[in-house]
Amino acid sequence: TGHRVFATIHARGVKETRTRLTELLGETTSLNHALQGVIYQRLMPNAEGDVQGAMAYAFVDAQQSCTWQQTLTQIYEKGWISNDTFQKEGGQIAPQSS
Repeated sequence: TGHRVFATIHARGVKETRTRLTELLGETTSLNHALQGVIYQRLMPNAEGDVQGAMAYAFVDAQQSCTWQQTLTQIYEKGWISNDTFQKEGGQIAPQSS
């Protein structure tokens, strides 16, 4: 009908969100035609001990995405989260090329 619908799903990332939706629908054809994007967000402690939100996303039509790993690396390198939080959230620093 062309209506935009926003929903929340408890999942551990963009991929798991898509998997959970497929399980609910029982097939992927309808999902592939209807789903325009997934935004995953999570709260975590920042470097000052307060709470900060972080997100990963993937949009179908625009072919844009930002993985959870990219988000973690970016906010860690900016000093917004501690090394401890970075590692607990699954962050991994890519090896330096020589």
